[in-house]
Amino acid sequence: MNIAVYVNNRCNMRCPYCYDGRKRTGREFDPGLMPDLFRFCGRMRDEGGPLRVSFVGGEPSLSLSTLAALMAGMPEDCGLNIMTNAWVWPEGFLDVIGRYKDRLQIITSYDGVFQDRRKQGSGERVRSNIRVLLDRGFN
Repeated sequence: MNIAVYVNNRCNMRCPYCYDGRKRTGREFDPGLMPDLFRFCGRMRDEGGPLRVSFVGGEPSLSLSTLAALMAGMPEDCGLNIMTNAWVWPEGFLDVIGRYKDRLQIITSYDGVFQDRRKQGSGERVRSNIRVLLDRGFN
């Protein structure tokens, strides 16, 4: 079973093909819904077998405290994914995700760096950030 959790609608890119054409309001996952989400994930794991939870957005790392709380509340035996554009991460991001390195996969939407023409050299920056993840043992 795979579950996607929409962490926020904030993004640090402006790709012209983005499916999320809505105005970026900074909306984040409602913390009041976390207990229900955690119970749901626990039931899905119990009833459906192995569970993977993907944290998506916008850019999930831009809501670091929300992302940290969501990751901490997931069943310990479920796999985790983060979908990131790897453009820039807030301070502390690598520490937050480092706690889950043994069950975390990073998914990078590398194509955005070529679409956002305002960000010169963005391909090199993303490659550098991906290299940091690989050097720290992330998948």
